[in-house]
Amino acid sequence: MKINSELSILIVGRVLQILIALISIKVATKLLDASELGNLYLILSIVGFFSLFLVNPIGQYINRKTHQWHEEANLINVLYVFNIYIIALSIFSIFITYTLYNLSIGNNIDLTYFICFIVLFIYFTTWNQTIIPMINMLGGRVTFVLFTLSSQLLFLALAYLLINIFGAFGVFWFLGQVIAFGIVAIIAIIFFIKQIQNNFDFTLAHKMINIENLKEVLKFSAPLSIGVLFFWVQTQSYGIIIEKYIGSEFLGYFGVGMAIALAISSAFETVIMQYLYPQMYKSMKDENKFSIMMSNILNLIIPIYFLLAIFVSIFAVYIMTILVDIKYYDSYIYTVFGVWISFFRMSSNMLANIAHATLKTKELIYPYITGGIIAVIGVTLSTNSEHYKLYIPLSLLLAGIISFVFMYIKMNRLVGIDLNIKNVFLIILYSTPLLLGFLFYNYSNNIFYSFFVVGIFGLYFLYILYMLIKKGEKIE
Repeated sequence: MKINSELSILIVGRVLQILIALISIKVATKLLDASELGNLYLILSIVGFFSLFLVNPIGQYINRKTHQWHEEANLINVLYVFNIYIIALSIFSIFITYTLYNLSIGNNIDLTYFICFIVLFIYFTTWNQTIIPMINMLGGRVTFVLFTLSSQLLFLALAYLLINIFGAFGVFWFLGQVIAFGIVAIIAIIFFIKQIQNNFDFTLAHKMINIENLKEVLKFSAPLSIGVLFFWVQTQSYGIIIEKYIGSEFLGYFGVGMAIALAISSAFETVIMQYLYPQMYKSMKDENKFSIMMSNILNLIIPIYFLLAIFVSIFAVYIMTILVDIKYYDSYIYTVFGVWISFFRMSSNMLANIAHATLKTKELIYPYITGGIIAVIGVTLSTNSEHYKLYIPLSLLLAGIISFVFMYIKMNRLVGIDLNIKNVFLIILYSTPLLLGFLFYNYSNNIFYSFFVVGIFGLYFLYILYMLIKKGEKIE
């Protein structure tokens, strides 16, 4: 595997984005109490429904056709049609949000803020997350990095400012993201029109809205929508269930631990996949070559994810000391659960690329439905137990494990996968020295000591990572 200059820019941009995201968590936990953080995670769970179920499948279709439409000088017209869809979706979210409020979900949030901020988030964040990656796909690597980092930095600045002006409420932290992503999205759209494509044709755009095109979009997106709906149920719906039956305070503590695990694992996943996607998609036209490529990638990436889960599990206490305010230190146990939940989620996502590449997205439905049903039943039943603090994360972990198993079975039928289980045992052996981290737990409440411990063992972690990547050099 070789890193060229453009990929280096993307990776550096991602690393900076990760650092900003981690700083944001630190600031949010410093400014917001558990109940307000719970309100924030509830809102994020709701907008996650729209983003995954109703936006992501259409976005995947647009990604697949972007280069074709760009070459046909028709991309700007497609985006006009997409804008009509996003406006309709934003209006639809008013009904959903109001219904949830009447079901006593989010009742301690002002209804006007609750509805308006979600509507604005869906519209502006969708555009931000559509147009900026599209600029990257069309060759604007540096521009992509600048717009992405600008979105994150402005979000942190505005969220901090709004909290200090209007008070320490989760909705104003959320509003900071809405405004920031909206401003940068508008700038990115202007850049797109001036620098990439500016041949909008109102008549042609409206002609594209027809039954034939609708059928084509639905054929690709409908199976994917069902799959990601249950993926949302499996990975994010717990926020609504916990807020409804237990309350926003516990959701705040639980959500912090899960958010740290998600931030670390997603950052790792993003950088790794930025590295491997070009090789993966380059090979997908040849079924035999694609099968070998996917086996090689999985035998490299799953052990890396496994190593990350082990490292975070051992050093979760130190990581929480570094990344969150002192009042949330006890949430480290949810970070441990969260990183293993993320391990199975990331591994499933890696496998799911097979369905995307082969255009057989309907094969994703069964694994996601299974995981989603187990998660929602498990979490709901857990809220009625006095041991809900343990049973809720266990339910999510069980859902992740079973979903991964079914995903592997389904994807293995599409493309023969040759997994080398020896790599996992090798990681366990290499990770043995990390257990020394347990010896220093008495000092884990000191942020400087925590930095030192994580830094020293982190160097060993990077050494193991380097050895794994060297073994994966055959991925080209």
